[in-house]
Amino acid sequence: MTPRTLAPTLLAATALALSACGGNPAQGPPGNLAAPEGEIKVTGPDDDSTVEGDEVKVTLNVRGFELDEQAFGEQAEEGRGHLHFSLDGGRYDNPAHSGDNGELAQEIGTAGRYSPATEDQITYQAIPPGRHLLVVTVANNDHSETGVREEVSFRVR
Repeated sequence: MTPRTLAPTLLAATALALSACGGNPAQGPPGNLAAPEGEIKVTGPDDDSTVEGDEVKVTLNVRGFELDEQAFGEQAEEGRGHLHFSLDGGRYDNPAHSGDNGELAQEIGTAGRYSPATEDQITYQAIPPGRHLLVVTVANNDHSETGVREEVSFRVR
């Protein structure tokens, strides 16, 4: 199932979960769970690398944390959740640039801040030439941050 086909279900689940706990999809409730065993590593593009063309495929290795598509937007559960990708502070986290992930971001109200993902990759399109900063964070099911993050800087040519 792709993020696009999941969007209506996930949106409803997110709204229900957030109304039940009083959380915010961008911040989550107080007392966020941590992912002490979780670790992510951006495997592409490499830090300080140059990407040819305007499409940037980002890939990760995720360890010690389960990406849980079925629980997206539900109550936080330690060691399970999804990823938040943010390119240049969210500037490219919208449907025009991050595709299905950007559409999901728009539906849950995080477009312009981050693109959520339940897979260990995302493809950005129509990225202009220049230097860019990508920040990836591990988030609990309810979108609260775990404190696990990775960032890479790359150049598009």
